[in-house]
Amino acid sequence: MDYSYKEKMLSLLFNRFNVNAIAFLNPAELAISDPVSTGVVVDIGDSTTKIVPICRGKVINSAQYAHDIAGYAMVSYLINLLENRYKYKFNGENPGHGFEMARKIKEKFCYVAQNFIEERSEVIGQYVELPNGQLIIMDIERIQCPEILFQPNLIGRNQIKSLSCLIEKVINKCESVHHDELYNNIILTGGSSCFNGLKERIQKDLSILNPNRQISVKSFPHRKTTWISTAIYDKNRYNWINRDEWRSANHQKNN
Repeated sequence: MDYSYKEKMLSLLFNRFNVNAIAFLNPAELAISDPVSTGVVVDIGDSTTKIVPICRGKVINSAQYAHDIAGYAMVSYLINLLENRYKYKFNGENPGHGFEMARKIKEKFCYVAQNFIEERSEVIGQYVELPNGQLIIMDIERIQCPEILFQPNLIGRNQIKSLSCLIEKVINKCESVHHDELYNNIILTGGSSCFNGLKERIQKDLSILNPNRQISVKSFPHRKTTWISTAIYDKNRYNWINRDEWRSANHQKNN
């Protein structure tokens, strides 16, 4: 974080909101509750997918990777698929409502295929009622939507590799002594990582790419590992910036 921005944040929180103490933390570090642990955090949010390696509790900044194929991109792709098939305009009179409805459809009906090619003809159709009363059947769209994580070319992003390959690339950028631990502790977090089948797909792909390594991909039903770890982190007071100490240091600096 930029120093001047950090100082502005401290001034605002201490002076305006009278906060007692502040700690600036990387969300990826908080996803791994053990402060000395090693692993890879795959954080799939609304606007960004981040792959962050952590070795002995420290983020390896030179190896982390991020792109914008995440929740928003998946909802937009699903809208495009359904509009082309059924000629219904999700972004008609009330665009915000239409997008939110598509998001709920994604969360309720979509899942990650283990083999996209083989499963395209096996998807069980699900009836979905649109706001205008039209009843549609979602079948292949159920797996097409999250498949862009593994095939970005479906939305014209040919330059981006699949999520599994990117995880491998990030790990390979770290020191080789950490590789076994990194592959054995891959943690999924973020609201857009809640698809059924996502953990298993990444596990399968990485096992094919690295047949001689032990791969372990972990996910949690609530996907709130960052918030839970933040509550635990509160015990480590030495990493916090105390309000009174900060004010005293600033006073001395200005005199």
